[in-house]
Amino acid sequence: MTTRNPLPFWLLTASIFCATVLPRLLVDGMFVDGVMYATISRNLADGLGTLWKPHFSMTLFGEFFDHPPLVFWVESIFFRAFGDHYLVEAFYSLCTAAAATLLIVLLWRRLTANYPGLARLAWLPVFFWLSIPQISWAYSNNM
Repeated sequence: MTTRNPLPFWLLTASIFCATVLPRLLVDGMFVDGVMYATISRNLADGLGTLWKPHFSMTLFGEFFDHPPLVFWVESIFFRAFGDHYLVEAFYSLCTAAAATLLIVLLWRRLTANYPGLARLAWLPVFFWLSIPQISWAYSNNM
């Protein structure tokens, strides 16, 4: 099996990512769950709530136990580092998408370590993953 340069395929995959995710990330506004997660993270950055007892508001979810708290803590670091702006949420979502992509590539390479021809196709699972419409929707809505 001949192995070709995977760069054009990586560029195609990156183009699909840019076309599906980036335009939605730069728009002000998102799905209600994403707003809730950003609010909890912002509250955590401001000292309201703790890692183990995240806080949404005084009247609703004074203690928010519906999701694992690590994502709120990580996003709160972004708010502490970059301030209070909707682009912080977009940058956080972009970083989580990049991290997920990296994990997919590393997993693919580990699974295909004995097959060099297949290892070079690491762009393929990323391409298939990005072709799922819910992926771009979730990342653009801070979910």
